[in-house]
This record gives sequence, structure tokens and C-alpha cells, in this order.
Amino acid sequence: MQYIKDKIMGIPGALLLVPMAITALLNTYTSVLDVGNPTSAVFSSAGTMTIIGIMLVVTGIQMNLALFMKAMKRGGILVLIRMTINVIVSIVFIKLSNGNLFGISVLTFVVAITSYNPGVYMAIIEDHGDDIDKANFALLSLVVLPIVPAMIISYDSGGIDYKMVAATLIPLVVGIVIGKIFPESKDASKTLNKLMLPFLGACLGSAINLELVFDSWLSGLILFIIYMFINFIPLYFIDTKILKQSGIASIAISCVGGISLTAPLLISSMNPEYLEYIDQTIAQVSIGIVLSAIIVPVITKRIIKKKVKI
Repeated sequence: MQYIKDKIMGIPGALLLVPMAITALLNTYTSVLDVGNPTSAVFSSAGTMTIIGIMLVVTGIQMNLALFMKAMKRGGILVLIRMTINVIVSIVFIKLSNGNLFGISVLTFVVAITSYNPGVYMAIIEDHGDDIDKANFALLSLVVLPIVPAMIISYDSGGIDYKMVAATLIPLVVGIVIGKIFPESKDASKTLNKLMLPFLGACLGSAINLELVFDSWLSGLILFIIYMFINFIPLYFIDTKILKQSGIASIAISCVGGISLTAPLLISSMNPEYLEYIDQTIAQVSIGIVLSAIIVPVITKRIIKKKVKI
């Protein structure tokens, strides 16, 4: 059993991806997840928003504002540049695509291009980064929220939907207040988000149809290539040539994350016109998640080897 556990935990983002894969299989080939509550509430998409809300509160509780400011000195530059690029490219895509390009919808493109994977980031930085890189995890925990793609999409719909923004930020702010008033809550909730990840993965997987994923492999591959071209290449140049760093941080934040699958659900719940694109978006972004989990660690090893040779 220990051997199996070690193999599973060796997969980047395993706590999220493995349960997601299991429920995706169950959703595609059985109806067991529709048996009723509380099973359906815990292991199907019915519980997704509740779990996300809890995780946002916990993220707020755990936020260390002093550490957050420290992270801004280096990682903040990379994240800010990446967010700026993402917003500009997304708006250009919205204006030029007429709703769809290469089989990729506006919803899919924006959700994918703005995606981060804090779990993979921390796994890479833990072994190869420094204290400032590790402090940047607090910043990533904030920008990984669905608020960024939600704001871009709301812009496409005629202006920023501040209700959507508020709905995403309120749980986070509540958590920050709780953490300030009750400092002991930081220790009590320290591992709660890690515990919640498998349940979030299960909820996300229950919305995935693997047959649709297989049918979307080409557009998903194109989406991943675009993602890496837009995010990793400019960030790696800035990280190595301008900031004079190793480049590890730039690849660590250029990884499609499973948490991004919550964005289409949140956006469509507030704007029903995107409901028809949910299945396609989840299928194509899922391919990006898998490819990221395989390719990003390989690129990381190449960067490390190059650094050692120098």
C-alpha cells in the first residue's frame, strides 16, 4: 500500500488530479455519482462551489500580509507581467475570434490562458527555489482564484460585473478578518485546504466526460501550445535576462491548474450564455492540465541542468 501511495503522490498535483480522474471515469461510464445526497453533495459538481467557498475562507485565514509584500518584490513582478499579458491577449482573442477560433471558445481560452497551478509551483520551488520563491506561494494563492477570468469574461459581456467580483472576494475577506481576530485559527486551519483538495478534485471530475476529452485532444493540444507560448516564453526571458534569476520561477507559474476548472462553473452560474460551452471548456482545459503535469517538470529539469553547466 505504501508503494502505491508513493507512486500516486509522485504525480504533480496528485491530491487534486487523482480523485478528479476517478470521478471522471465514474461520471463517463456509470451513474453512481447521482445516487443522491450526501454522496452527490460531496463527490459531484453539486458541491463544487461550497468547497471553493470554504477554501477561499481558509486562504484568507492563512494569508500573511507581511509575507505577501515580500513576495511582491520578485514573484509579484512575474505575476503582474503575466496577468497583463493574459488580459491583453484575452481581449484581442475576444475581439478577433468571433466567439470561436481553432475550435476554442472565448470561455475556454480565457479560463486556460489565465490558469495557474500553485500545487505544481510549490512542488518545484520546494526543491529548487529559495525563500522568496516560496513566499510567492501566498501571492499565487490569491491570483489563482476564478476572479481574473471572471472579470475578463464580464468585460466581454459589456462591462465588469462587480457582483461577480464581490461574490468571489467576500469569502476571502471573511477569512482575513477571522485570521486577524482569532490568530489561533491559522494553526487550526493550516492543513484544511490540503484536506479539501481531493474533494474538490472529485467534484470537478464529476463534470468531465472522458469521451468528450478524447474527442477534443487536438484543440486541447493547440490550446496548451498557445498557453506555453504566451506565458512561459516571455516570463522566462524576463526572469533570466532582466531579473537575473534561474528561470525556475517562470516555468513554475506556467502550468495549467485543475483549480481553473472551477472558473467556467462560476462564470456560467452568473452568466447563463456560457452554459453551452462548459463541457467543451472542461474537456480542453483538462488536456492542458495533463500535458502541464507531464511537460513542466521535464522543462524544469532541463533548466536546472543548464544552470549547473553554467
